[in-house]
Amino acid sequence: MSDGWETRRSQNERGKYAKGGPLYGVERSEWAIIKFGAGGRGVVRFVEVDTAFHPGNYPVVRCTPERVDSEADSQACKIEAALVEGDLPDESTKWTTIVEKKPLGPHRQHYFDVERSVPLDQIFSHIRYSVYPGRSHSINVHLQLTDRWRK
Repeated sequence: MSDGWETRRSQNERGKYAKGGPLYGVERSEWAIIKFGAGGRGVVRFVEVDTAFHPGNYPVVRCTPERVDSEADSQACKIEAALVEGDLPDESTKWTTIVEKKPLGPHRQHYFDVERSVPLDQIFSHIRYSVYPGRSHSINVHLQLTDRWRK
C-alpha cells in the first residue's frame, strides 16, 4: 500500500452497478470532501493533482471540445468547491465546479486553473474531489487567504 487513493474498478457491471442494481447506468466515481485548513476560507487560485508513482493506473478520459465520454469505462477527475458554515456540508450545500472533468496522465503533476465562470473573488471553505476509476497520489488546492475571509 502506498500514499494515494485507488478507486474500486471491480464493480463495473457487478454488485450495485449490475443490471437491476440501484446504480445501474450511473457513471462510477468516488469522491472525498476536504475542508481547508489555515484560516478555513479563501479564494482558489489553482489546483494541483499529482499522479506520482501511478505510472499505469491513472484516471484518463477521452475528450473533444464537444464531448467528454460518459461511458462506464471513461475515467477522469473533477473538482467542486463550496462555502460551508460549520465542519460538514449537507444535502443543501451548493457546489460550484471549479475544475471541469479533466484527463490525467501517468506519474506527473497536473496544474488546473479555476474555471472562468467562477468569479475571481468567490470564497470557498471545502472542495469535493471526484475521481473516476483510477489513482491519485495527492491534491493540493492553492488559496489566497486574507484576514477578512477568516471565520
